[in-house]
Amino acid sequence: MGFAVHEDFDNLSKKDRNRITSATDKQFISLDDFRSNAKQVFEREVA
Repeated sequence: MGFAVHEDFDNLSKKDRNRITSATDKQFISLDDFRSNAKQVFEREVA
């Protein structure tokens, strides 16, 4: 299971975005997104 939290996803190159998308199961587009949604995502993964 792989997760990524991006500080600024839009500033990544298309190549880097594709690599990260392929390597991770869930991405959070910002730290605020992570803080708001991570608990729910982790709870679903553990269940």
